Amino acid sequence: MRFIALFLPLLQSGVMYGQWSKSLLWKVESQGKRTGYLYGSIHLPDSTLTQWPASVWKCFNESDVVAGELDLTKTGDIMSIAQLLIMKDSMLHQLYSNASDFQYVKSELKGRLDPMLFFMVDRVKPFFTLTMLNEQEMLPGIESDKENISSVPDYRIQQWAVKAQKKVIGLETFEEQMSAIDAISCRDQAAMLLDALRNKEDNSRKNADIINLYKEQDITALLLLLEEDESNELIKESIIENRNKIMAHRLDKLLEEASVFAVIGAGHLAGEKGMIREMENAGYKLTPLIFEFQH
Repeated sequence: MRFIALFLPLLQSGVMYGQWSKSLLWKVESQGKRTGYLYGSIHLPDSTLTQWPASVWKCFNESDVVAGELDLTKTGDIMSIAQLLIMKDSMLHQLYSNASDFQYVKSELKGRLDPMLFFMVDRVKPFFTLTMLNEQEMLPGIESDKENISSVPDYRIQQWAVKAQKKVIGLETFEEQMSAIDAISCRDQAAMLLDALRNKEDNSRKNADIINLYKEQDITALLLLLEEDESNELIKESIIENRNKIMAHRLDKLLEEASVFAVIGAGHLAGEKGMIREMENAGYKLTPLIFEFQH
């Protein structure tokens, strides 16, 4: 689910700048295992971010399997998915001790969200609302294809895999992703939404910086920027670290039988508990493969 990854890169502190090379693509090797690749994506509609040079295409073409955080080629039960986005035991206005806070949130969101989402804002989990808000604010900073999902890198790469008759799988399920979010109380999610709206100028600056750092493939600077937010501690363990362990374990199992091109949110790459380190701890050698997007 593309909305989750916008917040997934909020990682741990204490990272030495320059520890991870400027690259979104990493070769994964271990004796007795098949060769794999980790590719850091960003979940925004911008087709220029999949304009690869021949070196990246070579890695993709040599892989038997394309793995994403989710298998986006399967739509699943839309109604069941929608139910997971709805708060069951509370409504947004009940999560604020001051009614004025809820009114402020509604006034700030009006006109900035899709009308259907705004209509449901009192019922939808605040984390989802916040993620959609951040995505909308990032669009002016990219060469956006607006609502064209086929230009979102994750989706686009998986569609290429289908056309090439490669196997496509997810390293986790939608239910697992939602469970990670649900580890953060709805009240804490509501506080995060309110804080983001009250500090919208700073939030907008960070969103613009995130896009620039992604295009520069500077995964360490991206990590350092995102860890400035005090809310990191609320989501670091459940949404980042635990999921990295699960995805690394499943990628390890896949590499026993097939070569894999794994596409994950770029924020999962760096960090002492990021995917690069998790795969190294599992006995793999990871090598950055430097490239530039073609324009």
